[in-house]
Amino acid sequence: MGRPTVAALRHRLGGQVQADAASAAFARGTTARDNADSYVRDTVLFAAVLFLVAITQRFKLRNIRIATTAVALRCSFTPLSRSPSFRGLDLLAALLRRDHSV
Repeated sequence: MGRPTVAALRHRLGGQVQADAASAAFARGTTARDNADSYVRDTVLFAAVLFLVAITQRFKLRNIRIATTAVALRCSFTPLSRSPSFRGLDLLAALLRRDHSV
């Protein structure tokens, strides 16, 4: 067995370059899939908010209307709190969770 030829070395390096490119493309695809999943989840939550607001108008009892409005508001804050541009909602949620009875 002799030393590998230049063509054989070039072939091995080319295979490594292709493997690196494939790994990078796979990583980009995974990121795109996660992004698409997030958009679908957020869209479903916003549709649920619209549905809850619509059925809230049908209830006659005030307590039920308040409860369904609260659920709709909670659903609307969920996608916004994951968005990087709405990080201020984390502070708002922390303030709302704080116990003020002390």
